[in-house]
Amino acid sequence: MNLILYGAGKEGKHANDIINNFYKEKYNVEMFIDSNKEGSYCDKKIINLKDIESINKNSIIVITIDDLYAAADICFLLRAKGFEKIYYFLELNVNHTENSDFLKDECMDTSQWDECVLPHMELHIVDKCNLKCKGCTHFSPLFDNEELQFDDIIQDVLKVSKIFSTIIRLDILGGEPFLNQDITKYITEIRKILPTASIDIFTNGLLIPTLSDKVFDCIRENNLFISVTEYKPTHVMIDKIISRLTQHNIKYKIMPYDKRQMFNKPLSISENSKYPNLCISNGCATVANGMIARCPTLMYINKFNEVFNTKLPNQGIMKLDDWSLGSGIELLKKLKEEVPLCKHCIQCDMKWEVCEKEIKLEDFAVRD
Repeated sequence: MNLILYGAGKEGKHANDIINNFYKEKYNVEMFIDSNKEGSYCDKKIINLKDIESINKNSIIVITIDDLYAAADICFLLRAKGFEKIYYFLELNVNHTENSDFLKDECMDTSQWDECVLPHMELHIVDKCNLKCKGCTHFSPLFDNEELQFDDIIQDVLKVSKIFSTIIRLDILGGEPFLNQDITKYITEIRKILPTASIDIFTNGLLIPTLSDKVFDCIRENNLFISVTEYKPTHVMIDKIISRLTQHNIKYKIMPYDKRQMFNKPLSISENSKYPNLCISNGCATVANGMIARCPTLMYINKFNEVFNTKLPNQGIMKLDDWSLGSGIELLKKLKEEVPLCKHCIQCDMKWEVCEKEIKLEDFAVRD
């Protein structure tokens, strides 16, 4: 069966390699489509987007880019051009068996996507963290023992599910999500509400070797996968982490360790900083406390202001109750709009470190 990959880049190469390594008896990459490239890629022809009319409308197209908002737009464009067999490559790390199928096990069928789809949503089930990274865009080191209420969080998920026709991907994080002792309860209920969503648990991995079999069983049975960010402490025990995940047949991704461990200090107190503007959370719509915001930094900026007695702008945090069934298209437009805080988001490279006992403003922001 021939496949066409949309996106002649890193994700496209990864999808092509997986197909060649595990699925070549059933699938073959016929060509790539790309809006900016021509020629060839991975020894396959590239068809520029402007020449897409030359492609058979019955072709199976797999979108292979990591920007979910852009992927949704591409899906709608392809559908408007008459293509119906469109999939999205999720880059799952699975234990491939003879019964594995690339389209079924590695991709998402986009037939249910429409213009009221929310591509990406982030959700805290705990705010605090066991690592306390400087530069954390969720400001997790600033939280201590604040308790999040299960019923409130589930109500937020329900409200979002009624505003949008589909949620493509939900990230469960914090903070460190495995600090929540009721994580299986959250997983089970969220999966009931979002039966087709791709659900990730984002973790630093430090607690994975000590998790109970019950937790792993719940993750596997509800078809979640775990994304491990390999910080320096994680790197020391990465073999144990991978062994435990593999033992329980858990799908996972590792964001690998870099010995340089460069991080970013995300904020400037001044909106006219000497540092260049940089948005590292665009498209990470965040839901918390009955509210929704375009990114986690905005959602939790009030905590930053409270701790450091600053007045960084918080406009753009919206009440979920203000958006009714079918209003998702308008809400998507609002989530894409810049807000005053965007002028304070900067690129300021820093060495990865954890906060000291006394947490300082300079752990997250520069003053000019």
